[in-house]
Amino acid sequence: MAKYYVSIGGPGEWVPATRNEGIIFGSNGKLQSSAYNEYHRYILKDSTTLIFFKADGSMQKFLFELKQDQLTLSPAGPMYCFEGCMSKFNKVKD
Repeated sequence: MAKYYVSIGGPGEWVPATRNEGIIFGSNGKLQSSAYNEYHRYILKDSTTLIFFKADGSMQKFLFELKQDQLTLSPAGPMYCFEGCMSKFNKVKD
């Protein structure tokens, strides 16, 4: 993770991440993530929504934006951030 966005009731801000966390999206729907380690599978629902699944089948939706080799994720249900929260990841070059 490169940055995360936080707000505690006022204007939010992007804060540099203190840990090196990442996500690997496998072509077969397999998900590997140190940032979201409880999730093991994913599907691309549409052009703005990813769904991550836990081993028990429960899921979490994320709104996403992929722009200039950066992926931004924001929880979109069933858990939300009412004050605002997002995570930003940089693409790692092969």
